[in-house]
Amino acid sequence: MDVDIKSLHPLEIKLLLYAGKRQLSAELLEKELNFIPGQANQAFNWLASKGLIRESGRIKKTYYELTELGKRYSAEGTPGERIYRFIEKNGPATMPELCTSLSMENRDAGSAFGEWSKEGVLRMGPDKKVEKIAETDISPLLGGIRSVLDKAAGAFEFRLEQSGLSSEETVSADSISKIRGAASSPFKLLEREEVSYVLTDAGHAAAEELKKSGSSGDEIGQLTQE
Repeated sequence: MDVDIKSLHPLEIKLLLYAGKRQLSAELLEKELNFIPGQANQAFNWLASKGLIRESGRIKKTYYELTELGKRYSAEGTPGERIYRFIEKNGPATMPELCTSLSMENRDAGSAFGEWSKEGVLRMGPDKKVEKIAETDISPLLGGIRSVLDKAAGAFEFRLEQSGLSSEETVSADSISKIRGAASSPFKLLEREEVSYVLTDAGHAAAEELKKSGSSGDEIGQLTQE
């Protein structure tokens, strides 16, 4: 199919110039070309209809996306981390004292204490005060959850792909993720089918023409998203 490169939209131009022999996906274009959500799929549809790209594969991917609660946990600490630090600094405290001092919901404090109690780190001592059992290196206990929180906080769109995590990190992420009602969880679990594309011979030819013409696709910044 012969295509007049002068008729190409800036989105199409940027994609063709970038593509080379790469496997293209919406996520890749959003990350590398700063396409906003929706633009990549629009460009794929246009170029496929012109015979300049073809589908090369489909794969199901699982992502963990940091929620607003997760961002807060990453920056301020999880309830468990905050309770442990408070006890370490200030000594034994009752549950009401912990909730008041840390501005924490009773259920969050109770759940965090329960986890520490099972791990043999904290216990309920005299006068119903939470106290440390012994000097304990808690880093292994918190390592998985802290690792995925920190990774997600620094990731593109606050999102981690499951395949990029270790088995321990995956277990940790799963333990604090939800598919529905994710606002009350640090992570939202996303399952998506990612479609990838490659240039056809006609697409490579169009890309070469664009390079020779000096086109860049930079006009995209002047356009309203369609």
